[in-house]
Amino acid sequence: MAGDAGVAAVAAAPLGPVRPRAVERRRGWPISCLTQLLVAGVAEPALFDESAVRGARALLPWGFSPWKVRIKHDRLFEKVDLAWVPRRAGQASRLVGRVLRGRATCELGRWRRGCPESDDMILCADDFGSAADVDQCIVTLAEQRKISAVAIQAALLNGSTAALNQLRQQPTLDLGLQFVLTAPARPDSVSPSDSLCAQGCFLPPGKLLERCLRQRVSVPEVRNQLAAQYQSFVTHCGRPPDFLASHLHVHQFPRIREGLLELAAHVRQSQRLYIRHAYEPLPVILLRSVAPLACWWLGLFGRALRRRLKALNIPTNSGFGGLSDPGRWPEYRLFLCQFIQFARRPNSLVVVHPGLQEPWRIAEFDALLHMNLAMNQPVRFMYASS
Repeated sequence: MAGDAGVAAVAAAPLGPVRPRAVERRRGWPISCLTQLLVAGVAEPALFDESAVRGARALLPWGFSPWKVRIKHDRLFEKVDLAWVPRRAGQASRLVGRVLRGRATCELGRWRRGCPESDDMILCADDFGSAADVDQCIVTLAEQRKISAVAIQAALLNGSTAALNQLRQQPTLDLGLQFVLTAPARPDSVSPSDSLCAQGCFLPPGKLLERCLRQRVSVPEVRNQLAAQYQSFVTHCGRPPDFLASHLHVHQFPRIREGLLELAAHVRQSQRLYIRHAYEPLPVILLRSVAPLACWWLGLFGRALRRRLKALNIPTNSGFGGLSDPGRWPEYRLFLCQFIQFARRPNSLVVVHPGLQEPWRIAEFDALLHMNLAMNQPVRFMYASS
């Protein structure tokens, strides 16, 4: 198969140094520069092999070795403990000032004091069912236990029966439902009115958000469309989903989240599931410095959903990472390192989007395939003991 040949080619390709255009010797935002230096200089050496470390060196804004940074600047890079990350923006600015003055004494490898090595991180591959190459990459990662969850787009499952059966045979995977409510997808078994569709097709994300903010989306129609995709998942997989999410995270939008919560209230009477959100505190977003504006914007809606989930006692993830700029795909290895370094709380979630067509998907698949997860083995969602 063409997909198998593509996977084999990526797996056998030499890693080599990563040298994106216009990135070497780049002087970026001070917080971004600081975070890149810290991650490259203090992260676990076994996370990637030596060739990947050489690639990370090319991304340093000042172009010198991270190991020399650690030795020569021991006062600055002695330890940076993310347990000390504050919750308010004003405190975050003071933290950055202390780090820049060389007075912070914490460790980057820990999110909270006494936290074990990242043995409770959820690594979820999204978009299963959207394309054959994506399906094959996700199956390969699942067989090598590089991921612990898969988000399945039940509305787009066509010809993915063999790959889906392979996923169902993996006992270490959470299989979740990823709702699709945006163009170019079309509604399958339900024909909603103009509040969700235009000319028989779902709305683009921007238009959908506009209608949600103007309260022009019908909650019952949203619930019916989500219920139809839920039933499609059960039909294809032979079991209910372990979690609920959505393509482009539109389930966090107003009106749509109301329909989602109504559906969750109904299905939770007979099964246990959790719902994903994409909220992270602003200090974490700034210190991680990977697509901070997009993460902040998405987190505005994620925070509202997270608040509702906690009020209704619905399980959800405790942290979120994985959102990056597709245009900066040559730097994804460093981005993935940062996502994992910040995934230190129980049930912290990191989402990935592997594939063999778009360059950014290839970069994500290559990084996951060659990454050593011996100290960061992803796990399934852990429910609180009752």
